Amino acid sequence: MFKWETKGSRFVIERLFEAGYEAVYVGGALRDIALGLTPKDIDIATAATPEEIEALFHRTIDVGKEHGTIIVLVGEEQLEVTTYRSESTYSDHRRPDDVTFVRSLHEDLKRRDFTMNAMAIDHRGQWIDPFDGLRHIQERTIQAVGQADERFEEDALRMIRAVRFVSTLGFTVESETQRAMQKHASLISYLAMERIKQEFDKMFRGEHLVQALHLLYETGLHRYLPASQEELPLQPFSLVQQPIEGWVLWAKYHHLTSADVAKAYKLSKKEREAIERYLTLAQEREWTLWTVYHYSLEELLFIRRLNERPETEQQLRQMKAQLPIQSKRDLAFDGKDVKRYYPNCLGENIGQLLTEIERAVVLRKVSNDTEEIIEWVNEHVYERLCTK
Repeated sequence: MFKWETKGSRFVIERLFEAGYEAVYVGGALRDIALGLTPKDIDIATAATPEEIEALFHRTIDVGKEHGTIIVLVGEEQLEVTTYRSESTYSDHRRPDDVTFVRSLHEDLKRRDFTMNAMAIDHRGQWIDPFDGLRHIQERTIQAVGQADERFEEDALRMIRAVRFVSTLGFTVESETQRAMQKHASLISYLAMERIKQEFDKMFRGEHLVQALHLLYETGLHRYLPASQEELPLQPFSLVQQPIEGWVLWAKYHHLTSADVAKAYKLSKKEREAIERYLTLAQEREWTLWTVYHYSLEELLFIRRLNERPETEQQLRQMKAQLPIQSKRDLAFDGKDVKRYYPNCLGENIGQLLTEIERAVVLRKVSNDTEEIIEWVNEHVYERLCTK
């Protein structure tokens, strides 16, 4: 076994090879290996057809047999095994009109997007690199396989992927490949927004996000994204450490509400609500104990960096740790107590009463003690919320 192999991947490669089928390692794992990194997901490509793969292994999952992909289960591992294939025209610039399974590795590699992704390693550990992907990785260059115009006409998402790779790898795009991106930028309007959103999530995780966004604007791809502005301040994006923060800035600097950006880019309800929280926090001038309690430390630290607030990270962490309660679950008074002590408090007033108690405890107006809370309610809010 090679040091980067798993037991499952070695078993699958050897089983295919012993059965007479060529099988190789492919995909992003090879790029990681070439960069001296530990690969995350190890994918396998083979001359065996999906049916032949299923016949060789006892535990398989059909996740896309029409495209040649079978998941092989080996112990706890799930290995993606894909049949060599060639593709016909892409009339919609999104997916091939027809997929043909082939026995030739070269035919399979030449359909891929970039040279750094068009390499393979065989069962002996030999690199198969017909398009100089290793050299381009050493040069930290993203270059299309063959004619860049053809690759982007086939699948316009490859242009967004190039931007994403700039963010995650810090590579630069080769001049002819970048020229083709500028030429075919309008084709991204054919793409499903869900596919673009997935690439953006990965892009927002990259350490070279500002460089990637610069490429997005330099190539004109931004013009074909929904609700996109011509000018965008890029430097604040250097603060982004996770995708939701990237979406917050994307909304902020495109002057979009959380609902606008969620609708335009098919974000989930959870993501929309998170963006709304960040944007609301960014508008708060004075941060009280309630602010520190109400927002997560992640939210506070990001907006602190973005707005260059005076609070230090240590101060915020200390304030957070010293709060009387960390959540409503810690409150020494709940809905059952309301019904017991204040049966006249009904409907929406129950929730409002608990919120006011929660706020009073956080702001240290009352101790988190049941008897003291009852006394505080009787004195400050009973008449307003608990009498008809």
